[in-house]
Amino acid sequence: MERSQLMMVRKSLEDLPQLLLPHGYDIRFHQDGDEQRLTPVFRQCFDPGWNPDRILKTFVEDPVWSPNRMCVLCHGEEVVGTATAWECPERRGHGGLHYLAVLPKHRQKGLGTALVVRVLQLLKDMGYPDVWLATDDFRLPAIRTYLSLGFEPVCQDKSHEERWEIVRHKLRAASAD
Repeated sequence: MERSQLMMVRKSLEDLPQLLLPHGYDIRFHQDGDEQRLTPVFRQCFDPGWNPDRILKTFVEDPVWSPNRMCVLCHGEEVVGTATAWECPERRGHGGLHYLAVLPKHRQKGLGTALVVRVLQLLKDMGYPDVWLATDDFRLPAIRTYLSLGFEPVCQDKSHEERWEIVRHKLRAASAD
């Protein structure tokens, strides 16, 4: 049986942190052809089954789609990450943070935080009252980022309370190292 993803919410889009990017990095919106450039990011960060057609079907063919919703992180000309300002399908009228990813060789530089902040800014500008996201238990660095940016765990499944306690324990253990 497949486990449901863990859910988080940021209840307000007020008091967003400043967007900080290291030198040499830039965040732009999706451009034609990015599905090709984003394929290595999705393959390395999510699963090897991603390809340009799957990216098109997942994003561009969705009625919520707009190129100004997908943030593309670049290091020079290389695409190294992404995150998308979405509408939460289960909660119409509420913002969603969708598919945050940064290539492994570019991590530990605050780039995930920068992408999330940019998406939060976009969702605020679009008039959403809050932002929801779904994540997996093992995505501890992402969960640490979300918590640091004001997201809170939400228990929507009978397994979630125990799973969140395990995640908290793992995060405490990792920060003690």
